[in-house]
Amino acid sequence: MLDLSMHRLELLNSAQEYAERMRLRRNLLFYAMIAVLLVSFSTFVILRVAAPHMLDLAPVLTISVLICLALPVIIWMQPRAGLYILCFCACLFLQNPSDAHHDPFEVIPFFWNISTIGQFYGKTNALNAFHFNLGECVMLTTFLFWMMRQILLRDVKLTKGTCFWSFVVFIGFCGFAFVRGVTSGGDITMALWEVRALFYFFFAYLMATNLIVTREHALTLLFLIMLGIGAKSIFGTLNYIKNPNVSIEEGVLSHEDSLLMNIIILGSLIFWLAKEEPILKWCFTLFTPLAVATSLANGRRAGIACLILAFPVVLMLCYALLQKRRKALGAFITVFTIAASIYMPIAWNGQGVWALPARAIRSHSSPDERDASSDSYRLAENQNLKLTRDMSPWIGYGYGRPYIEAYYMPGRMDVFKLILPHNGILWMWMRLGHFGFIAFWFFVLSMLVYGAQSLKKVTDMRLVAMGILGLATLLMLLMYGEYDLNFANYRTMWITGTLLGILGVIPVLEKRQNEAKGALSEEKEIAEEFSSVRALPNPDSLF
Repeated sequence: MLDLSMHRLELLNSAQEYAERMRLRRNLLFYAMIAVLLVSFSTFVILRVAAPHMLDLAPVLTISVLICLALPVIIWMQPRAGLYILCFCACLFLQNPSDAHHDPFEVIPFFWNISTIGQFYGKTNALNAFHFNLGECVMLTTFLFWMMRQILLRDVKLTKGTCFWSFVVFIGFCGFAFVRGVTSGGDITMALWEVRALFYFFFAYLMATNLIVTREHALTLLFLIMLGIGAKSIFGTLNYIKNPNVSIEEGVLSHEDSLLMNIIILGSLIFWLAKEEPILKWCFTLFTPLAVATSLANGRRAGIACLILAFPVVLMLCYALLQKRRKALGAFITVFTIAASIYMPIAWNGQGVWALPARAIRSHSSPDERDASSDSYRLAENQNLKLTRDMSPWIGYGYGRPYIEAYYMPGRMDVFKLILPHNGILWMWMRLGHFGFIAFWFFVLSMLVYGAQSLKKVTDMRLVAMGILGLATLLMLLMYGEYDLNFANYRTMWITGTLLGILGVIPVLEKRQNEAKGALSEEKEIAEEFSSVRALPNPDSLF
């Protein structure tokens, strides 16, 4: 009788709890509808009074405001969602406004300064004091909510990952160079343009090492990156189909998209060799032809060059780390060598987009007129960077200060001409000095060496494949940065920092995966033992 009463009480509590949840859901839906109406009405009234010429943008602005209101709620419920959002947006949205009309994502101001949004859309300078963007708001919200949740749960911990302290030292030199440049007469706005992406690089690494706690989280993040870059490859290919005579200077997408396309190409190769994660493998493969077409049509020699240089390194890493797949790797190398031996002689003197890989190699020994002009500009630029570096060789010239133009550099007339050069390696050296430059290379080499060594201890081929892709992306970033400044680009630095963060915790992810499997098998054994005990006959029935 007592057991029946307890059972009824449990049912009553469950029913009351269910009714309470349904009531909260109805209230939440009601308040959400009221919020949507208020935001829509407020946006219309504000535009009607303050900027009537922007009334056509009222629906877009309303949706934007609603997203901004919803993001903190989503990130508070799961801070990892902030990292997912940032990586996906870094693949899609540009750092600066563009009038090229390449794709619909280039007009979404996720990484634009608030001041730039005011100038571009509102034609006003009233917001010029706001030198931050929506992406930075999401970064700050993600970090603060992650810390607050840890404090509330009394579980404050910091996962450092591989080479954390060398990364901290390098970023410390960047911070010192920022202060030195601004206090030595440098322009703070220009200094922020230079140094922002480097701090994004570190922040992305830190967030990835702490928010990616399982293998599934890492795979989800990589899947989102692949989808974002894949979407850009679709629009790049469509742009080329619409305008097959597009000039090399114009391209079909922004310059940094050439580097992102290489992630798709190498990701497809790595996951095919690893023969793991079929969904990722086939999705990478699906986007690979589009990525190749977009990269060729975009016409960036630096993008093609960094892919060519990173390709043999990826093959060596796959040979060393994917030992069970060496036979398949050997077959691939054989087929690729035969295809390359046929392609190179045919494309060596070719002029079309299809011959760009051969031209990127040929331009080092016998450049054409356009490449020779570009090389002459860069040689003069390099000499100017070296002269400026030697003015303060040890502690650096600092950010925000224009470098010296002792050698004339014709053709380029934008405001960043003497701030952001093409050669990112010399730019880094000039800004940081010998000490900071040594710290930079110590971090890079430590990441390459210790990252590869950590992968040798991992048995999960999914994680190994992600680690190889992270190392390949770092190599391509360095190579691309030498020819076409990429260390000041928000998008590529954020994606690379995130992939390095995953690489830094791959051994931890496998350890957690094995612990979870062990706990699951132990629970299964206990359940089987319990079932066998219940299956024993009743002793009373034996008599």
